[in-house]
Amino acid sequence: MQALALALAVSTLIGRSDGTLSGGASPHGLAESWRPGPGDLIPFGFNISTIDNSSFVVPSPPDSPTSPVIVYVYNPDDAASRSMWRDKASIQSFLTTSPAETQYLFLSYGLYADKDSEMMRAVLQAATDNLPVSNRARAVSLSNMHFGDVPMTGISDKGANFLTSLMGQWTSARAIMQATSTGDWALESERIDASPDWLPWPLPTHPLPLQSIGDGCRDRIPYNLTGVAALVSWAPRRACTYAQILMRAQESDASAVVISAPEEEDVLQMICGGADCDIPLTVGATMIPHKVAVQLQDALALGLPVKVRFSEQETPGYYAAIDEENRLQQVGWVREASIMPLAWAAQWLHYAQQLKRRLQAPALIVPVFEQQVMQGYHGIRVNVTMPPADKLAAFTSLALDFELGCPGKLDADCPIWDHVVQLFVCCPGGPVPCDSCDDTIWLAQHHPEDAAERVWQQDYRQRSADASADSSNGLLPHCGRELGRWITPFRRRIGRWLSDATPLLPLLVGGQQCTFTAQTAPWALPWQPSLRLRFQGDSSTGLRPFALQPLFGGGTFDDSYNNASSHPPVHFETPKGTKQALLHAFITGHGSDDQNCAEFCPTSHHFSVNGREHLINFTNAGTAHGCADRVLEGVEPNEHGTWLYGRNGWCDGQDVQPFVVDITADLNSPGGPANKVEYKGLYQGRDPHPDPKSGLPPGYIMQSSSISFLSHADAGLQLSVL
Repeated sequence: MQALALALAVSTLIGRSDGTLSGGASPHGLAESWRPGPGDLIPFGFNISTIDNSSFVVPSPPDSPTSPVIVYVYNPDDAASRSMWRDKASIQSFLTTSPAETQYLFLSYGLYADKDSEMMRAVLQAATDNLPVSNRARAVSLSNMHFGDVPMTGISDKGANFLTSLMGQWTSARAIMQATSTGDWALESERIDASPDWLPWPLPTHPLPLQSIGDGCRDRIPYNLTGVAALVSWAPRRACTYAQILMRAQESDASAVVISAPEEEDVLQMICGGADCDIPLTVGATMIPHKVAVQLQDALALGLPVKVRFSEQETPGYYAAIDEENRLQQVGWVREASIMPLAWAAQWLHYAQQLKRRLQAPALIVPVFEQQVMQGYHGIRVNVTMPPADKLAAFTSLALDFELGCPGKLDADCPIWDHVVQLFVCCPGGPVPCDSCDDTIWLAQHHPEDAAERVWQQDYRQRSADASADSSNGLLPHCGRELGRWITPFRRRIGRWLSDATPLLPLLVGGQQCTFTAQTAPWALPWQPSLRLRFQGDSSTGLRPFALQPLFGGGTFDDSYNNASSHPPVHFETPKGTKQALLHAFITGHGSDDQNCAEFCPTSHHFSVNGREHLINFTNAGTAHGCADRVLEGVEPNEHGTWLYGRNGWCDGQDVQPFVVDITADLNSPGGPANKVEYKGLYQGRDPHPDPKSGLPPGYIMQSSSISFLSHADAGLQLSVL
């Protein structure tokens, strides 16, 4: 009886419009089978009335708008949607990091859309007024922001009606928590999980018993919370922080923590501050409305067995974009109760637009592969006959135009995990030796929760025991030297990069049939990359690479990493005709030991050329928004995973930027004494020392470094590897 009363009471409490939203009417003029995909032209131009008695107009295809458009639809029944308009810091960042040319269209699913729009405009106006004077000049103008005056489902313009259908297909997810004491899930409550840049850990999806731990501020929680969701009540004068509450619950082995919102206040997204951000937390946490928490506390006080489960409820979408060519684009996966994902989406459109302009420059283009499936042990292997040597000699630079798509039409069709992609080239008959493929790529990114990976790792160990790398089974075929490196995103399909590979020009031999190998983790779902070589630059006026000196590889980042046997010094003579020399290195860190190395720990890498040191320090590793801050440099935004954090020499969904430094002045003259290059990799200024007792494998550094020698193209020097 008491259980039934609880169910009825809670159901009544959650009786407001917390359920799924109506998708609205079908747009006029569109076939029922319309399935929009990224890159499709918008079906109609449109005109939407706004709260300032004006209108926002997007012209009909094929006419192009003068700037890209980001569409956001507010949902007053979604806690995260409400919370983002209370995050003052992210709103100010949005204003100061949005590209100046982007237009924003703000709409609402609410019945009182005009009031919602007035709220959004007022928040943005107040944030603009409160910007420091030094930031106001670079803030996006409010004239770029347009606020609709009718609900999303009430838009009458024939053209704009397609937005309703679009959002019905490009859905979003609303986080909910369900509870029961009867066996049926009688309670359904909204929730907001802690900020993913603080606590990226997902909440369990299976039902958990709920147990109250009061306000969670005791020095030690006197309960065994194994397999339990801990319920934390609101206390007006709480003596500890959210991070401290979570630490204590974690010490008692809680599987999840459910925290009450403050009394008379809306739910919010919990964040950390100061030293709290350094507390090592692995437990997931969420906040629910205060009234719901009180009902659950009352039920537990009556001795009722309450279980909870965490899930997501599909809703019509909140986000879409229209690029400068009137083409639809997805915005990505948004977990933050923040407005910043809109700015990141706009930054990507700006980056993509600038990239298109760069690709219009004159170049000799050599296609290598086009949307070819990359999967399995050998990835992609293609043979391409290079242009004649005299034709290549007319150019001084090389760039890799690399796109990373996947089967299907939407982001959701793409592989979920982040992995390394390497491009190797081997030109038989030329001066470049063709090394075996490096097996470290398979081991560098390890996701033990991925069942496909576990199966492959077992197979790999068996195959390695049965045969050598060069045996007929082809476990490790010959690939040659590394020409480019990328990191796949978490389930996005928009990546395209133009990566300078000029120092590696000697790897490509004119007139030869060269083998290009692109490979990633063989257990991963398929990607479909495209690659084009772009030769540019006038050799009559510039220097051109003509020789290459291989240097160092990577290795396990442990006590032995800097041993003389691991990275012995390299000795060589400066080639005749050298006018310039560049040190070039791909360096990325992977894995996670007891010191979080080498993916998230900041490492430094030191190259000594005849006693003069050149240093790269990956201070971006482990920072909360280290990669989110680099969208304008080509990081794919709003990925379906922990893309925001800075990494050790790389970001998810970006090309790996090589370390390139001019060492001409450090070298001995041609014909003089041999040069000596030494290398070491450090963590916190010291040799790495992971704790073998931690039970965690040490991290790994993937490195491919060399020295490129340049001379005048008319010097008649032959391409060579020393």
